Amino acid sequence: MALWGDHLRRTFRIVDLSKDVEGKAKEVCDLLNDCFPAGNARDAAGATPDQMAFVLTLAKLSEEETQDFFDVITCAGGLSSQQAHHLINRLKRKAP
Repeated sequence: MALWGDHLRRTFRIVDLSKDVEGKAKEVCDLLNDCFPAGNARDAAGATPDQMAFVLTLAKLSEEETQDFFDVITCAGGLSSQQAHHLINRLKRKAP
């Protein structure tokens, strides 16, 4: 995934833009509210297709929610590998 802007700006933007969506897409975006830069290459690398697929699988988003999620992260400047890693860990802990 292509990125623009720094890690913190993207994170704050995703959380801010999530106010415009509802349901699970908003919940997933809001999980980034405690995602801070790791200080390594994952902050600057875009999320991989495998990471994105895993996030969507764990989140169990509907087709509409998936579109809302992608709209938010695209408008915010993309999702970094670090942000995807954070979402995966948070969603794993949340899973029953």
